[in-house]
Amino acid sequence: MKTIIVSCPTLRRAFYEWHRLADNYPDIWINVCRKPMSLTSKYGVKYIFRSENEIHELKGFRGDIIAVDDLLLVEPQESEDKE
Repeated sequence: MKTIIVSCPTLRRAFYEWHRLADNYPDIWINVCRKPMSLTSKYGVKYIFRSENEIHELKGFRGDIIAVDDLLLVEPQESEDKE
């Protein structure tokens, strides 16, 4: 499973984005956790929402960290060479 940390300017914005995605795309998520604010998609990607202040506390994290404005939901790519 791939883990992506979504960095938001404030904790309030992190909560807003987490809540918005959980409500607007209920078919995608197999697990929605409030603490820590995370969404696990059925495509094998776990998104964890954090404020910029909390990002500095992550030591030894080996996943991707992206800004909330750059967030694109990962979906599986279908093979184009179907014959």
